Amino acid sequence: MSVSRTLIEQACEEWIQDLTALSRRNNLLYYRDLKLGTLSFTNYNNEFLEDLFKGDKISINDLLSLKDNDSDVYRKIKVIHKRSKQNLEERGIDTLHLAYGFVSWKADDSGNSPKAPLVLIPISIESKSKIYLTQSGDPIINPVLLAYLDKNHNIKLNQEDLFTVDMPTKIDIMENSTLDFNTIAKNFKLSIEKKIPELKITEQLIISNFSFQKMSMVEDIKFQRDNPTNNNDLILAMAGNEIAVRKLKEKIVDIDVKKFDDISPDEDFIIFDCDSSQQSVIQAVLRGENCTIQGPPGTGKSQTIANLISSLAANGKKILFVAEKRAALEVVKKRLEDQRLGHLLLDLHGSGISRKLVMEKFKESLDLIRNSRSVEVGDTHKQFMRKRKELN
Repeated sequence: MSVSRTLIEQACEEWIQDLTALSRRNNLLYYRDLKLGTLSFTNYNNEFLEDLFKGDKISINDLLSLKDNDSDVYRKIKVIHKRSKQNLEERGIDTLHLAYGFVSWKADDSGNSPKAPLVLIPISIESKSKIYLTQSGDPIINPVLLAYLDKNHNIKLNQEDLFTVDMPTKIDIMENSTLDFNTIAKNFKLSIEKKIPELKITEQLIISNFSFQKMSMVEDIKFQRDNPTNNNDLILAMAGNEIAVRKLKEKIVDIDVKKFDDISPDEDFIIFDCDSSQQSVIQAVLRGENCTIQGPPGTGKSQTIANLISSLAANGKKILFVAEKRAALEVVKKRLEDQRLGHLLLDLHGSGISRKLVMEKFKESLDLIRNSRSVEVGDTHKQFMRKRKELN
């Protein structure tokens, strides 16, 4: 194994360790009831639960067979809902989930035994005269539980296997039917009971805020760690390779802002006004440089990002735009939609994104592109270059 690959793998292991919190403080591994932050369903109407999994909006009264608006239930669910909105606005993450089924087994040490949610279903809450629940995304197996089993027991499970009925032709139980908890629990138990014989699975329902977004990053890092082609200079530099750091610095070239006026309109895809400092950023990125843009609020960072996205997309590049807060994504998204470039975007933020919504977005964008007509810009570009030359 090369020195570069060894360095990348060591760095990946450190990053995974930093992101993976499997201590007894993790509520997705050692669940504990909170006074107001969790709502457990001890008795519920199974017919309305199935309606929820089919995508119907149901009232909490129907689900729990409540004749009146139970003050204790309503108080708890309003606190849970308020916390979920804070997490979305301040941290940019969807944390509101219905936990279905809990897995427990005897701890290897003298501490508390694990009690982990098995299935997590994203939900949304609508509060009117009554409180309504709606499933807002695809169910998943608790990723923290899967990470724990992989790290502590060398049990490697994936989402697809647990959501599959084992028949001559395997069937995805989530594709055409409501959530089948019994099949998921059976698949899970068969997969691990040889290594964890005292395993118990209880069919319990709890609404709370569960945060596991870092686990997606862990899975990405594992994939990159095991990919032998990932030894480019940027990754090596992030892993601490000094030679790679020097190579990246050597690629930085000072930009002559006067040459911006020599760029042909046929190669310029900036959609918003920008000054020379913003154009310098765009040209640096188009050349493949890595950079950090800093500036106080109101100096045009989101405008520059929108220009970058349009320029890179026009050059056939793939762009991933991430932000800590949803508001930052929305600003850029709205700018591009205002310029009728919304078909370039695929919003994958949060747990409320389902496979159906993704495919509908692809269809919408492909239909728009298929029906678009080419635009003749030759005369407009010639006039622009003439006017630019006169101004200079």
